[in-house]
Amino acid sequence: GTVNSVAGVIRLKAREDKAAILDAVPDIKNPYWNIFGKEIRLEADYIGTASNRLDYEQDPSPTPTFYALSQYDQFVNFAVSPTNLGVGVPRTICYLTDVKSTQGNVDYTGDSEMNVKKVEATVGLVRLKSQYAIKDDNTNGADITALKGVDLTSVKGGIGENGALEMEVGSAGTVLAWGMRTVWLTELTDDMNIDRVTSVIGTARLMADNSILDWFDDTAVDVEAVNLDFKANTGTIGIKRNYLEVDSSYKGSVG
Repeated sequence: GTVNSVAGVIRLKAREDKAAILDAVPDIKNPYWNIFGKEIRLEADYIGTASNRLDYEQDPSPTPTFYALSQYDQFVNFAVSPTNLGVGVPRTICYLTDVKSTQGNVDYTGDSEMNVKKVEATVGLVRLKSQYAIKDDNTNGADITALKGVDLTSVKGGIGENGALEMEVGSAGTVLAWGMRTVWLTELTDDMNIDRVTSVIGTARLMADNSILDWFDDTAVDVEAVNLDFKANTGTIGIKRNYLEVDSSYKGSVG
Protein backbone atom coordinates (compact mmCIF):
# COMPACT_ATOMS: atom_id res chain seq x y z
CA GLY A 1 0.00 0.00 0.00
CA THR A 2 0.89 3.70 0.05
CA VAL A 3 0.81 6.62 2.48
CA ASN A 4 0.76 10.19 1.17
CA SER A 5 0.67 13.53 3.00
CA VAL A 6 1.39 16.70 1.03
CA ALA A 7 2.05 19.07 3.95
CA GLY A 8 1.62 17.15 7.20
CA VAL A 9 3.57 14.58 9.21
CA ILE A 10 3.55 10.88 8.40
CA ARG A 11 4.24 8.93 11.58
CA LEU A 12 4.35 5.12 11.38
CA LYS A 13 5.16 2.98 14.41
CA ALA A 14 5.09 -0.83 14.65
CA ARG A 15 4.60 -1.58 18.36
CA GLU A 16 4.71 -5.36 18.76
CA ASP A 17 7.90 -7.30 19.55
CA LYS A 18 9.88 -7.99 16.34
CA ALA A 19 7.38 -5.85 14.45
CA ALA A 20 8.34 -4.34 11.11
CA ILE A 21 7.37 -1.66 8.63
CA LEU A 22 7.47 -3.36 5.24
CA ASP A 23 6.77 -2.74 1.57
CA ALA A 24 3.67 -4.80 0.85
CA VAL A 25 4.27 -4.78 -2.91
CA PRO A 26 7.42 -6.34 -4.41
CA ASP A 27 9.69 -3.85 -6.15
CA ILE A 28 9.43 -5.84 -9.37
CA LYS A 29 5.74 -4.83 -9.47
CA ASN A 30 6.11 -1.30 -8.06
CA PRO A 31 9.62 0.19 -7.75
CA TYR A 32 8.32 3.62 -6.68
CA TRP A 33 7.33 5.12 -3.35
CA ASN A 34 5.24 3.54 -0.62
CA ILE A 35 5.47 6.75 1.43
CA PHE A 36 5.43 10.33 0.15
CA GLY A 37 5.44 13.31 2.49
CA LYS A 38 7.17 16.43 3.77
CA GLU A 39 8.00 14.95 7.20
CA ILE A 40 8.31 11.19 7.64
CA ARG A 41 8.88 9.45 11.00
CA LEU A 42 9.29 5.67 11.19
CA GLU A 43 9.80 3.46 14.24
CA ALA A 44 9.91 -0.35 14.32
CA ASP A 45 12.16 -3.29 15.15
CA TYR A 46 12.80 -3.80 11.41
CA ILE A 47 12.27 -1.45 8.48
CA GLY A 48 12.16 -2.97 5.01
CA THR A 49 14.01 -6.14 3.96
CA ALA A 50 17.09 -6.87 1.88
CA SER A 51 14.96 -8.32 -0.92
CA ASN A 52 12.24 -5.64 -0.85
CA ARG A 53 13.24 -2.25 0.48
CA LEU A 54 10.75 0.23 1.87
CA ASP A 55 10.53 3.01 -0.75
CA TYR A 56 9.86 6.68 -0.08
CA GLU A 57 10.07 10.04 -1.82
CA GLN A 58 9.89 13.69 -0.72
CA ASP A 59 9.63 17.05 -2.46
CA PRO A 60 12.82 19.12 -2.04
CA SER A 61 11.12 22.41 -1.14
CA PRO A 62 10.55 23.33 1.57
CA THR A 63 13.39 21.15 2.87
CA PRO A 64 11.87 17.83 3.99
CA THR A 65 12.82 15.78 7.05
CA PHE A 66 13.17 12.02 7.40
CA TYR A 67 13.51 10.15 10.71
CA ALA A 68 13.83 6.39 11.19
CA LEU A 69 14.52 4.45 14.40
CA SER A 70 14.85 0.67 14.55
CA GLN A 71 16.25 -1.96 16.83
CA TYR A 72 17.51 -4.12 13.98
CA ASP A 73 18.23 -3.69 10.26
CA GLN A 74 16.88 -0.97 8.01
CA PHE A 75 16.63 -1.46 4.24
CA VAL A 76 15.23 1.69 2.65
CA ASN A 77 15.27 3.23 -0.82
CA PHE A 78 14.64 6.80 -1.94
CA ALA A 79 12.74 6.11 -5.16
CA VAL A 80 12.34 8.89 -7.73
CA SER A 81 9.03 8.84 -9.58
CA PRO A 82 9.14 9.09 -13.40
CA THR A 83 7.56 12.57 -13.25
CA ASN A 84 10.45 13.78 -11.05
CA LEU A 85 13.32 12.43 -13.13
CA GLY A 86 13.66 15.60 -15.20
CA VAL A 87 16.82 16.22 -17.25
CA GLY A 88 20.12 15.47 -15.52
CA VAL A 89 19.85 15.31 -11.71
CA PRO A 90 16.38 14.28 -10.47
CA ARG A 91 14.14 16.99 -9.03
CA THR A 92 13.55 15.25 -5.71
CA ILE A 93 16.38 14.91 -3.16
CA CYS A 94 17.00 12.43 -0.34
CA TYR A 95 17.50 13.99 3.12
CA LEU A 96 18.53 11.71 5.99
CA THR A 97 17.74 13.87 9.02
CA ASP A 98 18.08 11.32 11.83
CA VAL A 99 18.38 7.60 11.06
CA LYS A 100 19.39 5.10 13.73
CA SER A 101 19.58 1.35 14.30
CA THR A 102 20.54 0.33 17.83
CA GLN A 103 21.41 -3.33 17.13
CA GLY A 104 21.54 -3.76 13.36
CA ASN A 105 22.75 -2.23 10.11
CA VAL A 106 21.55 0.83 8.23
CA ASP A 107 21.37 0.19 4.47
CA TYR A 108 19.96 2.96 2.26
CA THR A 109 19.93 3.39 -1.50
CA GLY A 110 18.77 6.37 -3.51
CA ASP A 111 17.93 7.33 -7.08
CA SER A 112 18.86 10.96 -6.40
CA GLU A 113 21.32 13.12 -4.49
CA MET A 114 21.64 12.01 -0.84
CA ASN A 115 22.10 14.56 1.96
CA VAL A 116 23.33 13.06 5.22
CA LYS A 117 22.69 14.87 8.50
CA LYS A 118 22.77 12.04 11.05
CA VAL A 119 22.96 8.31 10.39
CA GLU A 120 23.94 5.82 13.09
CA ALA A 121 24.40 2.06 13.36
CA THR A 122 25.27 1.78 17.05
CA VAL A 123 26.76 -1.71 16.80
CA GLY A 124 26.56 -2.29 13.05
CA LEU A 125 27.44 -1.05 9.57
CA VAL A 126 26.21 1.98 7.64
CA ARG A 127 25.86 1.36 3.91
CA LEU A 128 24.76 4.21 1.63
CA LYS A 129 24.51 3.99 -2.16
CA SER A 130 23.34 6.93 -4.24
CA GLN A 131 23.08 7.26 -8.00
CA TYR A 132 24.26 10.85 -7.54
CA ALA A 133 26.27 12.75 -4.90
CA ILE A 134 26.37 11.91 -1.20
CA LYS A 135 26.64 15.21 0.68
CA ASP A 136 27.32 16.47 4.20
CA ASP A 137 24.15 18.08 5.58
CA ASN A 138 25.44 18.56 9.13
CA THR A 139 27.53 21.44 10.46
CA ASN A 140 28.03 20.03 13.95
CA GLY A 141 29.40 16.58 14.84
CA ALA A 142 29.40 13.30 12.97
CA ASP A 143 27.28 12.71 9.90
CA ILE A 144 27.78 8.95 10.24
CA THR A 145 28.39 6.85 13.36
CA ALA A 146 29.01 3.14 12.85
CA LEU A 147 30.79 0.63 15.06
CA LYS A 148 31.58 -1.89 12.30
CA GLY A 149 32.30 0.58 9.52
CA VAL A 150 30.94 2.40 6.48
CA ASP A 151 30.34 1.35 2.87
CA LEU A 152 29.63 4.37 0.66
CA THR A 153 28.97 4.49 -3.09
CA SER A 154 28.19 7.42 -5.37
CA VAL A 155 27.62 6.06 -8.88
CA LYS A 156 27.69 9.36 -10.80
CA GLY A 157 28.86 11.94 -8.25
CA GLY A 158 31.19 12.49 -5.33
CA ILE A 159 31.14 11.70 -1.62
CA GLY A 160 31.52 14.77 0.58
CA GLU A 161 32.84 16.62 -2.44
CA ASN A 162 31.75 20.07 -1.25
CA GLY A 163 32.42 19.42 2.44
CA ALA A 164 33.74 16.33 4.18
CA LEU A 165 31.48 13.59 5.46
CA GLU A 166 32.48 13.39 9.13
CA MET A 167 32.46 9.92 10.64
CA GLU A 168 32.90 8.18 13.95
CA VAL A 169 33.76 4.58 13.13
CA GLY A 170 34.63 1.95 15.74
CA SER A 171 38.28 1.13 16.41
CA ALA A 172 37.86 -2.15 14.50
CA GLY A 173 35.55 -0.68 11.86
CA THR A 174 36.60 -0.10 8.25
CA VAL A 175 36.04 2.46 5.51
CA LEU A 176 34.98 1.36 2.02
CA ALA A 177 34.09 4.12 -0.44
CA TRP A 178 33.67 4.46 -4.21
CA GLY A 179 32.84 7.70 -5.98
CA MET A 180 32.97 8.86 -9.57
CA ARG A 181 34.12 12.30 -8.42
CA THR A 182 35.98 13.50 -5.30
CA VAL A 183 35.72 11.48 -2.08
CA TRP A 184 36.29 13.56 1.08
CA LEU A 185 36.05 11.75 4.39
CA THR A 186 37.05 12.71 7.93
CA GLU A 187 37.36 10.39 10.93
CA LEU A 188 36.66 12.55 13.98
CA THR A 189 37.87 10.50 16.93
CA ASP A 190 40.30 7.69 16.04
CA ASP A 191 42.21 5.91 13.28
CA MET A 192 40.75 5.64 9.79
CA ASN A 193 41.03 1.95 8.85
CA ILE A 194 40.97 1.70 5.05
CA ASP A 195 39.39 -1.23 3.27
CA ARG A 196 39.49 0.61 -0.09
CA VAL A 197 38.74 4.15 -1.21
CA THR A 198 38.31 5.00 -4.90
CA SER A 199 37.72 8.29 -6.71
CA VAL A 200 37.54 7.63 -10.45
CA ILE A 201 38.09 11.16 -11.79
CA GLY A 202 38.66 13.24 -8.65
CA THR A 203 40.58 13.53 -5.39
CA ALA A 204 40.66 11.13 -2.47
CA ARG A 205 40.87 13.50 0.50
CA LEU A 206 41.17 11.57 3.77
CA MET A 207 41.62 13.04 7.22
CA ALA A 208 41.81 11.30 10.60
CA ASP A 209 42.12 12.47 14.19
CA ASN A 210 44.82 9.84 14.66
CA SER A 211 46.24 7.61 11.87
CA ILE A 212 45.21 6.51 8.37
CA LEU A 213 45.92 2.79 8.09
CA ASP A 214 45.75 -0.22 5.76
CA TRP A 215 43.38 -2.41 7.75
CA PHE A 216 44.02 -5.71 5.96
CA ASP A 217 47.84 -5.67 6.02
CA ASP A 218 48.21 -6.70 2.38
CA THR A 219 49.76 -5.34 -0.82
CA ALA A 220 46.51 -4.50 -2.61
CA VAL A 221 45.80 -0.87 -3.44
CA ASP A 222 44.03 0.87 -0.58
CA VAL A 223 43.39 4.30 -2.11
CA GLU A 224 43.00 5.03 -5.83
CA ALA A 225 42.31 8.48 -7.29
CA VAL A 226 43.61 11.10 -9.70
CA ASN A 227 44.84 13.19 -6.75
CA LEU A 228 45.61 12.14 -3.17
CA ASP A 229 45.34 14.37 -0.09
CA PHE A 230 45.91 12.80 3.34
CA LYS A 231 46.12 14.28 6.82
CA ALA A 232 46.68 12.32 10.04
CA ASN A 233 46.40 14.84 12.87
CA THR A 234 48.19 12.97 15.68
CA GLY A 235 49.29 9.70 14.08
CA THR A 236 50.80 8.25 10.93
CA ILE A 237 49.83 7.45 7.35
CA GLY A 238 50.44 3.72 7.19
CA ILE A 239 52.99 2.11 9.49
CA LYS A 240 56.47 0.71 8.96
CA ARG A 241 55.42 -2.92 8.54
CA ASN A 242 52.14 -2.19 6.80
CA TYR A 243 52.33 0.56 4.20
CA LEU A 244 49.24 2.31 2.87
CA GLU A 245 49.21 1.35 -0.81
CA VAL A 246 48.06 4.08 -3.22
CA ASP A 247 47.53 4.51 -6.95
CA SER A 248 47.23 8.02 -8.41
CA SER A 249 46.98 9.26 -11.99
CA TYR A 250 50.21 10.23 -13.71
CA LYS A 251 48.57 13.63 -14.24
CA GLY A 252 47.50 13.87 -10.62
CA SER A 253 49.21 14.93 -7.43
CA VAL A 254 49.93 13.71 -3.92
CA GLY A 255 49.49 16.13 -1.04
